[in-house]
Amino acid sequence: MNQGKSEAPFIIWTFRRTGGTNLATHLFRSSTFMATEHEAFNLDRRYGHILRDFKATNCVVSLRNQLKEVLIDKPLMKHCLELMPIDFNIELARVSSELGYNHLFLYRENPESRLLSLFLAQTTGIWGPLQAKKIDIDSKIFDTDIAINKLLDHERSCRNSIRRIHEELKGLNVGVEAVSFENLYESDEDKTTLLRKVFDSLISTDTLIPAELLAGLQPAGQGTKKYYDEFPNYQEFIRQAKLLGTLELE
Repeated sequence: MNQGKSEAPFIIWTFRRTGGTNLATHLFRSSTFMATEHEAFNLDRRYGHILRDFKATNCVVSLRNQLKEVLIDKPLMKHCLELMPIDFNIELARVSSELGYNHLFLYRENPESRLLSLFLAQTTGIWGPLQAKKIDIDSKIFDTDIAINKLLDHERSCRNSIRRIHEELKGLNVGVEAVSFENLYESDEDKTTLLRKVFDSLISTDTLIPAELLAGLQPAGQGTKKYYDEFPNYQEFIRQAKLLGTLELE
């Protein structure tokens, strides 16, 4: 909690298809620090060259130096950790913490909807509302099966990564909070208390929670959820995905 302390920069650690853009946008607007491009370390984004260099050299010393050059100005970040090697994420966690960053984890407790959303986006090219308006879904895609093993292996890898980074940061003297998509977007409970905790940890105890954020905590989606059960092996995917159990970060 930031009561009695100066505000610090922060990183939002998350997965794709987890509602991070909405939350990050409002948190960034409320902070006195400036935000960089969302998922800025992705290969096609502003700092993608750092990831590219690390993949080519596997040099941790060079990676740390490049991360310090970026983070020394304390930019706010939303970071999709599932797209990065675990060693990259570990160094990002360590370097940012050394520079005074706090951390928020936004994750999905249950994998089914996220993985189906990810699979459909990869299959159709529809990643956001604008693309959903422009791209017509070809019904022929539903003649093929959901890639169950590939998606579940991906989820296992994601869970291993987020647990590893969460554990790493909990061992450092930095602020760490975690909130699930389900509690933030799908719960019938009043979201004010949950958001108050997040804002207290990352911004300050005096910052008002934006009314538009509270009003928008409903997953609008891309209008594609209705298509999930058209895949031939949808029920088998659901059965196997549920066997993974619930992801929890404490």
